[in-house]
Amino acid sequence: IHIRSNKGLMNKQSHLKILDLSLNNLDDQNIKNINFNSIENLIYLNISFNNLSKLNSLIFKDLKRLVILDLSFNRIK
Repeated sequence: IHIRSNKGLMNKQSHLKILDLSLNNLDDQNIKNINFNSIENLIYLNISFNNLSKLNSLIFKDLKRLVILDLSFNRIK
């Protein structure tokens, strides 16, 4: 999914189990605009190969079923 061209899409995806947002050029500002908490059945989230340098852990607080979170190849320290 290219998130920039699908704004609001996450609000309708509570059934998703796998979400790949890699290579979307996401940065610290626009990742805050994604409503991950409406995807409560998510098990795997890939946000690798973006431009993230920091994340607030609360952005994923309602993802109780999340098992794999791939943040590789970002600028997070």
